[in-house]
Amino acid sequence: TYVDPVSGLVKTAPDNVARVEKGGLLVEEARTNEVQFSEDYNATGWTRTGITSTINSGTAPDGTNTASLVQSTVNGAASLKYFVATTGATTLSAFVKAGTSHTIHLYLHDDQVKFDLSTETITAASSATIFATSIEDVGNGWYRCSMTSTRTGQTEKRVIVNNSDGSYQASIGDNIYVWGVQIEEGDFPTSYIPTSGSTYQRLAD
Repeated sequence: TYVDPVSGLVKTAPDNVARVEKGGLLVEEARTNEVQFSEDYNATGWTRTGITSTINSGTAPDGTNTASLVQSTVNGAASLKYFVATTGATTLSAFVKAGTSHTIHLYLHDDQVKFDLSTETITAASSATIFATSIEDVGNGWYRCSMTSTRTGQTEKRVIVNNSDGSYQASIGDNIYVWGVQIEEGDFPTSYIPTSGSTYQRLAD
């Protein structure tokens, strides 16, 4: 996929067609999205803790009605969890849009980073293994948030809904929109690799 420089939408390029974004030609190494269902968080591989996920609840960054409304059902920890083994530096990214809440945490290999969509700020927990973080405005209220950890030996990855005041714990009804979750081995995020039933590798350009 690539971000179309005219429409701002995430689009899929045909085979053997160059991908051109606002910054120019997109040339990337091979990467695999280790998430089997990157847009449906009720599907295989996902565990929901104190949370509900309703697909087709809003316009996603690709212009389709495939965004999921992720809402807390508890006063406490509310998260989408995905378990997959990775062996080196790992990057977790997700497209997120504010609902009643505008803050989320990403949790990777026991490292945790908070993203405030209203101010585009990042607060990382003190950890020598948090290698990199980023937040990118992709238009229409959507942001792509990512974090990279070099910690090994852990398998749990999470997208965590936060209370509207930004605290770790959510309140009942707090919600955000989520789309396009990606877990890839590497020390930076690459372009979104959609999946719908299995992991998928994008070959090198």
